[in-house]
Amino acid sequence: MSERVSFQSSFSTKKTENLFLSSERDKFKTSVLKTKSLQDMDDLDILFFDERVKASKKLERELFTNFLNNKTDRDVIAKIVHIFNDPFYLKNSSIDGISMTEKLHSCINEYVPINYEEAYIFKANVKGSLGDKSPLRVYLYLEVTPTAKQEELNKRLGIILLDPFHLAIPSRHKEGKKHYTKEEMEKITYNRNKNNVKCMTALIEF
Repeated sequence: MSERVSFQSSFSTKKTENLFLSSERDKFKTSVLKTKSLQDMDDLDILFFDERVKASKKLERELFTNFLNNKTDRDVIAKIVHIFNDPFYLKNSSIDGISMTEKLHSCINEYVPINYEEAYIFKANVKGSLGDKSPLRVYLYLEVTPTAKQEELNKRLGIILLDPFHLAIPSRHKEGKKHYTKEEMEKITYNRNKNNVKCMTALIEF
């Protein structure tokens, strides 16, 4: 079994240090949401929260799956392979904050059975090969922890959910002259992919 990468806080029990780390975490969050980018974050580490996040799961009640099939967009598959090989690839994505929903909470909990704070979860909108829109979304969790040197901090973003079909937080969509509500798109997209059986871990060999 792969060694678990822990993102649980290692904050000091001293209140002043807790406040300092929380403040630094908030500064980083504000900077990311202002620029919607990770491009200038040179001191940032990006990695998988756990190797098990790379495995596909299906939640029928939540209308969610990240299993793939042979018809899954080749570009989406290529992006997942890039992220598996080098999580820093996400620095090319635009970044948003999230509003937690019951569905997203359930999806994340399938992978991250720890107490996490909604305010420090980000959504990476992965671009297509031509810089166009892609359905692939990646959810990340921010931790800021102390190092041996007091003046330095570890800033880490852990990948906690891969959503190749934009199902975790569905949105409205337009195809030609047809407009779909987010609820309609959720059902259409899930029904197209509910029988998928190819696990994302199969891409690790690419």
